[in-house]
Amino acid sequence: MKLKIIPTPESTEGLMFSFRELEKALDALTRLSKTKTQPIYLRLTDLEYEWRIQGGLPPDTTGLFFVVVTYRGTVDEVAESLKTARGIFTIASGKEMPQSYYIMNWKDRDIVEMKLKLEVPTLSMQNFWIPISNIEPIVRKMYKIASGYKINSCFYLVLGSSAMARLCVFAPSDHRHWMHFMSGKAMLHRLVKLMYRKGGELYTLGLQNTVYIKKYQPQDYKRFKELRKKWDPSGIMNPDKLTNCIMSYTRLNLMFTMNGNFRRMQVIFRRGKNILPIPVSYQEGRV
Repeated sequence: MKLKIIPTPESTEGLMFSFRELEKALDALTRLSKTKTQPIYLRLTDLEYEWRIQGGLPPDTTGLFFVVVTYRGTVDEVAESLKTARGIFTIASGKEMPQSYYIMNWKDRDIVEMKLKLEVPTLSMQNFWIPISNIEPIVRKMYKIASGYKINSCFYLVLGSSAMARLCVFAPSDHRHWMHFMSGKAMLHRLVKLMYRKGGELYTLGLQNTVYIKKYQPQDYKRFKELRKKWDPSGIMNPDKLTNCIMSYTRLNLMFTMNGNFRRMQVIFRRGKNILPIPVSYQEGRV
């Protein structure tokens, strides 16, 4: 047995930039992911997500998308990496955020999903594992559906490896406003279908996603059932987890399609309202 001692990093520092255009934010993120020194943390979020998890934005902020990057290493290595990142972001027309705001985001990195859940009455979400090159059409589709349904939507993206990323899409809502809540679910369902067409797969598995695994990843579904039969023949450990669907995909697809159509009718007849707007005037019509 060999024991490898890894010294404590001398420095952990980062920065945060805002962008007006999604394309430029994604381009900067992609370029940064290909640099020699890889960051330990690289995240992209949009305006609504950022506003909700931090309860507001710095007064002079006019960005719609936000990139956070953190490096760890020797003092010189970190300084050089930050210089490279700052140059890439500046070329992409990014605007550097106050360091205090970056530090707040860095400290909250492990609890941001919980902060979002605490900020809204009801939160629906889906996690995708998808090539970075296919992120933009999915995000664009999310905004288009949300606009048509008059519902809330936001996302964050964390860079993975091999040009892949975890894209987490949220539909903030309130279950007491049933049509608004179900329309958020319908949006996520439509994005799952698009995500599979774009070469991605679900990042997280669970009871809510078993129907998608069975539909789009039949080999994985078969493997899960075989493992269940081998290791838990009596079905006493998390019964039916990942191996049984109460609802068929056809029924689920029909339900969300009908819900989406009804919601659009509500919007057309001015009966559908966005119940959780954020007070940021410059966001309208800019995404």
